[in-house]
Amino acid sequence: KISERLSQEGHAVAFVQDMESLKEIGIPGLVRTYIKGFGLSKSNEEEMIKYFSNWELLRQCCGKQMSSRWRNDLFPEHLKNKQIEPHPTCKSYNIDNVEKEFM
Repeated sequence: KISERLSQEGHAVAFVQDMESLKEIGIPGLVRTYIKGFGLSKSNEEEMIKYFSNWELLRQCCGKQMSSRWRNDLFPEHLKNKQIEPHPTCKSYNIDNVEKEFM
């Protein structure tokens, strides 16, 4: 585990978030872990779930980590790879609005 390795290297580790854990516990689980690990109040939970949900959506639908499926969806029809299935999530959101909420 990364936390064990960092501790062995002499780092004080309060919290480690990795993609495998995120896949297992999802955004709500991540937020519960943050609230407990950083001593945050329960009243922050809804706001943090919204923030991290928007982050996850933008991570998949924009920038360097954009899904190759979504990137293919954005190409003009004559340039699309017909063997790639459409992205199930990105097309159902107004990305401009999600970006505004995120900011």
